[in-house]
Amino acid sequence: MRRAGRSPWGTVCVYLVLIVAAFVAVFPRVGQSLSFKTSHELAQNPLQLFSTSPTLEHYRKVIEEIGFLVNLKNSLLIAGCSTVTCRGGLHARRVRDRPILPTGQGSG
Repeated sequence: MRRAGRSPWGTVCVYLVLIVAAFVAVFPRVGQSLSFKTSHELAQNPLQLFSTSPTLEHYRKVIEEIGFLVNLKNSLLIAGCSTVTCRGGLHARRVRDRPILPTGQGSG
């Protein structure tokens, strides 16, 4: 049953947006399930989603050979320094803009 005021094209557009959103939400999980397959399994049958003998081979390669943890450490260091610098700048501005003597509190 159609709601009053909504055209059929509006309903079609809503469903298309929902389908795209569902695909975007599910797609990373497919890649995640493929990451547990061995290289041999990926070469033999790349469309099979789940591995018969799951492995952490690809995660070990990323962490040990590519240096992911070093890159993560550098990113966290830069993000932390940026946050501290920005927060310090905001604090200094708040202190600088604060009047020395309160105004408008009836001193007369």
